[in-house]
Amino acid sequence: MPSNSFRVFNRYTFTEVNSLTEIFRERNAGRGPNTDYGLLHGGLILLVSGWETYCEDVSKEAVKKITEAENLTFDDLSQKIRRQLIRHSYPPNIDKVDPLETGLAKLPGEGWRGLFVEMIEEYLSDFNTPKFTKPQGKNLQKLFKLYLEGNVMTHVPSLTRTENITEEIDRIISVRGDIAHRGKPLNEDRFYADDLICYLEHVRNACAAIDSIIWREFRTLYGITPWRMTQTIQRLLPGFNIVPEDLA
Repeated sequence: MPSNSFRVFNRYTFTEVNSLTEIFRERNAGRGPNTDYGLLHGGLILLVSGWETYCEDVSKEAVKKITEAENLTFDDLSQKIRRQLIRHSYPPNIDKVDPLETGLAKLPGEGWRGLFVEMIEEYLSDFNTPKFTKPQGKNLQKLFKLYLEGNVMTHVPSLTRTENITEEIDRIISVRGDIAHRGKPLNEDRFYADDLICYLEHVRNACAAIDSIIWREFRTLYGITPWRMTQTIQRLLPGFNIVPEDLA
């Protein structure tokens, strides 16, 4: 099976957003102007919420696979991740504290496992806007770099064969913000039932791509198979069988 995070998204968010879209279509099947756009707006808010939950949960799920792999040691981790863990263990005022009371003391032996989980949970503690890129603050690109070597911004479009998919998801999240704060999207961002289904498919495909990126990288670098790449996942990814250069 794919990651539990993907299964939750597919079973609940995907199904519920589809249902809201169908209800909107049924209510507007007759003549006259469309009404009940709140169904579509609510569907978009639900979609972005499901996306945020997926990204947070799959990150926790992936790091757990690493930290619970008994055969892995700190030296088996990539240099990038080891550097990040060491930086995370340094307190800002290290000259004024006992090193034995800091994260540095956790690194020897098995302590890196708890430190890895702590680093991810700390990043996610106030992670509120699941965009791939943001001018300031936290974003998905920075989150995935905490535990992945590959460039998610490059691999997601490649796997899905959708060139602008990350930019489109970021735009959808901005539209969600407008609905949450203004009650409706800006005029230039108005969308209809077919648009919402397209957004839903973009997000599900991106989730499938991230599942695939983690699966391939963990197998290549650590010999861990975190979950199975089912036919459901592979059918969503036209570029599934092409190995990225940084993992070749």
